[in-house]
Amino acid sequence: MFLILILCIYPYIFAYCLSYVYNKLKSSWIILLFPPILWTAIEFIKSEGWWLKFSWMNIGYSQHNFLPVLQFSSILGQYGLTTLILLVNSYIVYIYLNRKNIKQLLIVSGVLLVFFVSILSFGTYKLNKDYSSKIKVALIQDESSEFQNYKNLINKLQTDVDFILLPEYALPTFLDEDTILLAEIQNITNHYSAHLITGSKDKNDDGGKFGYYNTAYLFDPSGEISGKYYKMNPIQFFNDGDPGKEYSVFSTQHGKIGIFICYDMDYSYVARNIVKNGAEMLFIPTYDAMSWSELQHLQHSAMTSMRAVENGRFIARTATSGISQIIDPNGRITKTIPIGVSDITVGTITSIKENTFYTNYGFILPYLTIIFTLATLLVAFFRKP
Repeated sequence: MFLILILCIYPYIFAYCLSYVYNKLKSSWIILLFPPILWTAIEFIKSEGWWLKFSWMNIGYSQHNFLPVLQFSSILGQYGLTTLILLVNSYIVYIYLNRKNIKQLLIVSGVLLVFFVSILSFGTYKLNKDYSSKIKVALIQDESSEFQNYKNLINKLQTDVDFILLPEYALPTFLDEDTILLAEIQNITNHYSAHLITGSKDKNDDGGKFGYYNTAYLFDPSGEISGKYYKMNPIQFFNDGDPGKEYSVFSTQHGKIGIFICYDMDYSYVARNIVKNGAEMLFIPTYDAMSWSELQHLQHSAMTSMRAVENGRFIARTATSGISQIIDPNGRITKTIPIGVSDITVGTITSIKENTFYTNYGFILPYLTIIFTLATLLVAFFRKP
């Protein structure tokens, strides 16, 4: 109940600030421009700005399957899409308030029409790009956390692959101390000449609250541990390990890869910083419980498409109970395993080196919206009613 009340605070702040500014400034331009700016600033703070940050239900994610518009996130990220959606809704109210001023309406409508046509044209142009994908990735979906179950699924492979991706906490033990599991993994990587990525745990030698890290291990084809990624955003109020601090990138013969874990995907800064550090493709082991509703699974998977387009990278994501996916840099799902199925599928990805505008410049839009919001509130404060 406490967390639900916190989520209720944000629309209250939005409604109060909008009413306050409009009653002080009494301008129809406030109705057109201030709501998109105000809500984007609030959404950014809700999602990225404090300890109880929570990015689910952000408005921009609603466009995850409208691909022409989704491409705009490669410029301004999910917050750019939030601003666009609020601008459309504000425009409807603006039309009502200015219904008698036809000349002004025509000018504003023309400007917005050109703006939105440009966005759709940009998105359509980007979607015409094809990718020659040659790197084979096997997604293993199973919630049992039993190695034998994963091994049985891997044995269904009819071909060599380059990467095998297991879910978060697939092997919930201190893996680098478990000699039996290490030997089993070595047999698999040797047999398929593949890198293997699996969720597990690693001790925190510095102590910490929980004494361990939620870890993604990277094994090379010889079976040696060639990298570890520590989850940077453990789930609040859960025993999910101590937070990691490194935006790690690992070199392989197929290119530089970035790995992050489950809840890290919900915050756009993690993927962006990993790509800025040189990652050419992204892997996400995830724990999405079977006890979740279908809507929760769908909401979480929608974030994968957003991260792919924001950073212009292929993403391979394995979730314990679904939805496991391979998504191309334009947000198109090329392989998937549906909810509730224990299965394996193989898809292809490729390495990409070019960075998007969003990867390079990140949160420029939300920072500007915060500045503009504070400036507008300050002007309204000193204006007589």
